[in-house]
Amino acid sequence: MHRRALRLFQATVLVIGVSALPFATVMACSCAFLGYPEAIAQADIALIGTVTAAEERGPGGVDGLPEAAYAFDVERSTHALSEPFTVHAIVGDGANCGLQLAVGQRWLVIASAEGGRPHTNLCSGSSLYESLDEETRANVEAQLAVTTFTTSEDEAPVSLPGPVLVAFGGVLLIGLVSLFAFRRIGR
Repeated sequence: MHRRALRLFQATVLVIGVSALPFATVMACSCAFLGYPEAIAQADIALIGTVTAAEERGPGGVDGLPEAAYAFDVERSTHALSEPFTVHAIVGDGANCGLQLAVGQRWLVIASAEGGRPHTNLCSGSSLYESLDEETRANVEAQLAVTTFTTSEDEAPVSLPGPVLVAFGGVLLIGLVSLFAFRRIGR
């Protein structure tokens, strides 16, 4: 009976001791990539472009992970885009499915719309363009057929607001009516 009580005491101490040990949370990116044709077909937007600016936003992105906004000079895409086009990405070394993009790098970006803005990560298939083999590049370029883009609002050509156009049209109309009306009176 003494031995049994001793074993029960030892087991209890072992359970309490193990449960008191600190456990670390380990991140590991786990995803199944379908391949570029399927990933591009299922994406909300896919593009080939060069990173022109990067702005880290810190934690608070998807699942509270650090995020950054990257502006791109777009060469090809699945849709007509404004330039520079901004994509948000999880920042990281791959363990959190994050990417490390740098200004001047050329990327294939495959993104989905999350919270009304394009978002990408390692699992989406975004990749440094130069790391792709020639056959993959040719297939990707065939899928990304759009090569015409609009300028952003900052670089938009000069435009007049609607009320100014209406006022200008009204003044022009009054001038034409006056011209014809006074012409008749003078005859």
